[in-house]
Amino acid sequence: MTRHPLTFLFTDLENSTPLWEQFPDEMQQASARHDALMRAIIEQRGRRVVKTTGDGVHAVLEAPSGGIAAALAGQQTLSTEKISLVETVALALSGSDASRSA
Repeated sequence: MTRHPLTFLFTDLENSTPLWEQFPDEMQQASARHDALMRAIIEQRGRRVVKTTGDGVHAVLEAPSGGIAAALAGQQTLSTEKISLVETVALALSGSDASRSA
C-alpha cells in the first residue's frame, strides 16, 4: 500500500433536518439535485464520491489543487443553480497523507 496526499471534500445542506421533517418530498429532490451536481463536478476531475449522506457528499481527490478546484466549481455551480428549499451549502476540505489501495 502506497501513501499519497489526498484531499477530502465534504458538503452539507445547512439546516436540512427541519426541512426534511417538513418537506420530505421536496428535500428528496433537492438532495438528489445537489448530489448530481457535485458528483459531476468531482468526476470531471477524475475523482470519486465516497459517500452521500442525504444532506451532503463526501469525496476524495488526489491533490489539494483538485480539492480546491472542485470546491470552487461547486460553489459557483451551487450559487447559480438554485436548489429548491436550500439556502446554504457548506463546503469543507481536509488534506491528509493517506493510504490508498493501488
